[in-house]
Amino acid sequence: NAGRYRVRRWLPEHESRAADLWVETVPFKETREYLQNVFAYTVVYDYRLGREPQSLRVRMPPVQGRDATLSRRQASTGKTPG
Repeated sequence: NAGRYRVRRWLPEHESRAADLWVETVPFKETREYLQNVFAYTVVYDYRLGREPQSLRVRMPPVQGRDATLSRRQASTGKTPG
């Protein structure tokens, strides 16, 4: 369902989106449910490890849009489009 190039298509086009809202837009039910479970169980693991549970907003920053992701990749490789 995923893969390196598939996930890029799931990113918001321009703006960033809160991680919990972004997960709801993942087009594959199995992947979407997996991500939801991972986020939910981080609270359980925090509790079992004796830590104060963190909100998803703290744990995972907003998902950046494709434009921002592309710009970061170009900056890190020194490549420009074209």
